[in-house]
Amino acid sequence: MEEEFGVIVFNLPLVQERITVKAKANEFTIPIAVDGNGHRVIKACADPEIFAINYPQSFNATMNGKELMSMCLKITEAEGLLICSATAFVSYPIYKDKIRELLLQ
Repeated sequence: MEEEFGVIVFNLPLVQERITVKAKANEFTIPIAVDGNGHRVIKACADPEIFAINYPQSFNATMNGKELMSMCLKITEAEGLLICSATAFVSYPIYKDKIRELLLQ
């Protein structure tokens, strides 16, 4: 759960490079997407260094996996996370019930 994930973040200060985001309320905005099952999710990029090579400019910040899951639980509009592969055009949903379970481990 300590892995880093790439995320799209709005309202960041203007910087020339990616930054690491710490989850604190009302400091930034993460857009909500809809997955293939119609669930509202937060998209996250697995293996951000490889993802950035294969899909340039696809995210502008990184976030620790545990913080990302904790933040997702606080966003009422989100039903979970959509983890996008860095090496293939596939993604894996993790919905809030599973996120709660993972955070308890």
